[in-house]
Amino acid sequence: MVTVKHKIGDSIKWTIKAKDSSGANIDLTGFTVNIDAYPENSKIPLFYYSSDVGSTTGSISITNITNGVIEVLVKNTDSFREGDYLCDVQYIDSDGFKSSSSNFKLKVLRWI
Repeated sequence: MVTVKHKIGDSIKWTIKAKDSSGANIDLTGFTVNIDAYPENSKIPLFYYSSDVGSTTGSISITNITNGVIEVLVKNTDSFREGDYLCDVQYIDSDGFKSSSSNFKLKVLRWI
């Protein structure tokens, strides 16, 4: 499992490419994309963002539809708590079919 380290207080800007099982880019035309992060032993999310719902704290947007490129942006992480979180990206097509990425770990470190 991939681990991404992040210091509390720093902004997050991730670029993620959606790929199918053969490694080809997924055309995200008509898709909704969600991302969330949960502590390994809790149901209360650190964050949840959806490409079809606006937010003042962060966002996920499809930046290159035909090549499956999305961008996750969280400007203010001051309220994040130190710890390990499981993250995944969920893709929902126009027919409502859902598929998710492999989980990855977000390790939130305190700012020194």
